[in-house]
This record gives sequence, structure tokens and C-alpha cells, in this order.
Amino acid sequence: MITKEDLYGEMTAVDVRAALDDAQSGEADGSAWESLLRMSAERVANALGGAVTPETEKPAEYAQKLFILEALYTRRGFFGKENPFARRAEEAERRLRDLVSGKDAPAVDGAGDSHTSPLVATPSRGIMA
Repeated sequence: MITKEDLYGEMTAVDVRAALDDAQSGEADGSAWESLLRMSAERVANALGGAVTPETEKPAEYAQKLFILEALYTRRGFFGKENPFARRAEEAERRLRDLVSGKDAPAVDGAGDSHTSPLVATPSRGIMA
């Protein structure tokens, strides 16, 4: 589960608190944070077409973090190109859709290149040479 502290590398604690301070009390409102967590989880599930699987867990967590950051900046009044996370969130959502559609399939253990060549055999005569 993503915490507010997970966002501090991308947004300062002061800005996170201000974006979540609906009551203008100087403190983040817990209900605003819960709402962002719920919204971002729904956006991830929608992009994946269902639940997060082990193959999509890391990209889904990264996307959810970007969705929250985008929403925090939107709450501060930064829309569209003014929002530094709008494009990254859109790209993360597209990547999730591509993962489940197979366009950007995750690597699977044991998968790799295979090289084939025609069988070369000694010619023989008869049924059992």
C-alpha cells in the first residue's frame, strides 16, 4: 500500500499536506488521502481490466503512485500541461493496458530466443537402414 511518505521523493511533504488539507487546518485530511488511494486503485483496476496479478504488480504500483501524484497536483490547481505528472500518469495507464493486451508482455521465466535449423540426416535406402 502506498503511503504519503512514498511520494516525498517526487513532491515535498509540505506540498502533499497542502494538497490534502481540505479543511484549511494546516494538516492533511485523512478522508482526502483515503479518497485518493481508492481513486488510484480503481484507475489501476480499470486499466488492467480487473485485479492486479503477480506479473503486473510492480507496474501497477508505480502507476498508482503516478495517479496519486497527478491528483495531488490537480488538487493544487495544476491541470493538463501544467501538471508535471499528467503525461507520466497517462503513459503508465497506457502501459498497464498494453501489459494485459499482450503488446508489452512482461518477461516470463524460461522464455527466451530459440534458434532452429533444418534437420540434417544421412540419406538411407529401404525401410530400416
